[in-house]
Amino acid sequence: MEDVHTGEQDIGIVATHVMMQAWDMGIGSCWVRSFTNKDMTDYMELPENIIPVCFLALGYPAEGSKPAQLHTTFRDREE
Repeated sequence: MEDVHTGEQDIGIVATHVMMQAWDMGIGSCWVRSFTNKDMTDYMELPENIIPVCFLALGYPAEGSKPAQLHTTFRDREE
């Protein structure tokens, strides 16, 4: 039987829960994943046994801010 590795899925679940809890506290968040693992490991001087998968930018939204239009735009299924 092949080993099953679910670590990244678990991280996604945990990050989602952190984002939802932050929102309940009035804190906005954004999932950041546009980096290479090596670049971020080197930049943050992380030990080799820690592999960054995602970062969450957290902060209080500016007054009157709202998601970009495409964030709430939906298309018909046929499209």
